[in-house]
Amino acid sequence: MFGSFSLGSRSGTNVDFSTGISPGAGSGGSFSSGTQPLSGARSGSGRSRGAGIPRQADLVLISWTRNPLNPGSARRITASAVIGSASPCTQFLISGRRLTNALNCLLRNGFVVVVQRSTSAISGFVLLQRGGNIR
Repeated sequence: MFGSFSLGSRSGTNVDFSTGISPGAGSGGSFSSGTQPLSGARSGSGRSRGAGIPRQADLVLISWTRNPLNPGSARRITASAVIGSASPCTQFLISGRRLTNALNCLLRNGFVVVVQRSTSAISGFVLLQRGGNIR
């Protein structure tokens, strides 16, 4: 059902997740047919839902500025930082690109704005999050 998994070359231990035992345990390195699955594991061909490790949130921080000599100018990205993944919007997070294009892509792909602040009349930052507990 799940196959086996090697814990690395240093330990040399294989664990069969369908039985929950390692080959060295029990009857001389062979699996006995009467073993029980790990507690909480389902038998059968289906996967258990919600039993995996929860995915960490993706975070994107974008700082922006606009041209102080042109009051109606577009906000441009000056820097961005990504924790996790910003896919498929990474091509919009380049310094000098328009902030609105990056925000539209991120919002269409599951990100929500957590914090949006202007630090002055011509600059600010935006923090977006996807997944996890949104605050």
